[in-house]
Amino acid sequence: MEKYIVTSYEHPDLDGISSMYAYSEYLNKTGKESRYYVRENIKTEPHIVCDMFGIELDSVDEIEEDANIVLVDTNNPRLAPFVDASRVVEIIDHHRIREKLPENVIFEIEEIGAAATLVADRFRKNNIPISRNSAILLYYGIMSNSFALKSSNTSQRDIEVAKWLEEQCNEISKEKIKEIFRAKSIFKAPLKDEVEAVIPLKCGDIRMTVGQLEIVDAEKFIAENKEELIEVCTYLIDRFKYDCLIINIIDTIGGYSILFSPNENTDKFIKDKFGYEIKNNIYVNSKLVQRKEIIKSLNLMLANKK
Repeated sequence: MEKYIVTSYEHPDLDGISSMYAYSEYLNKTGKESRYYVRENIKTEPHIVCDMFGIELDSVDEIEEDANIVLVDTNNPRLAPFVDASRVVEIIDHHRIREKLPENVIFEIEEIGAAATLVADRFRKNNIPISRNSAILLYYGIMSNSFALKSSNTSQRDIEVAKWLEEQCNEISKEKIKEIFRAKSIFKAPLKDEVEAVIPLKCGDIRMTVGQLEIVDAEKFIAENKEELIEVCTYLIDRFKYDCLIINIIDTIGGYSILFSPNENTDKFIKDKFGYEIKNNIYVNSKLVQRKEIIKSLNLMLANKK
């Protein structure tokens, strides 16, 4: 019997972890021999959920050379440099395709709230019984990635699948997502590492980037940590030679986002590109907008100028 390994990108989030865990179960239940592989240094949230529900991640220690690879929560094998790209046979993802997909690969890619939705829907549509652990992980993977179904990229499919998962396991509760968001707001790493503002973007002659923080009580957090936020931005601007830097701060329970600007250059950039007036270093958006949506808007602006 052919062997399958389900994995994701380096440093996976809850969506990636839940998708690989559950899709490996799905493959086993549909006649394929499968395990999943988790790289070290996974993000905080999967640990929070696993500890909360007593779930153990029993990943294989290494990927066998002859195993077929299934990628979840990414459609770019380069983001999983620990796998042999020639062994990738299937991709399940919810991100926009940015590079040519490998040939002879089965794929399901739909720009929705979470890859976990696509995996859970395999169980739902094919009437495959789902385990307690997979139901829990997939549900909170969807809720985390879509910010409790409030993000603008939340689809009707996300909503329907989340409801179906609630029906599969009586331990699932919408209230627990608040506990998860609160626990996630307690940063264990230095703030400069949590911002993750290291991918440069070129907007004409301007070299900039967009960082993101996901926290509870965003406005209170900013008021209490404003000086440190400015120091972090200044450090990152100097280190990576940015002209400006935006931090997109998402209030996970409130369901809205705030643009944080550390200096006048960034104030001007935000005004020029989005028409927003920055006051006291912030612009409060009534909607929940994610970093990837901001970057997508900037890329569209650039494309329209060409």
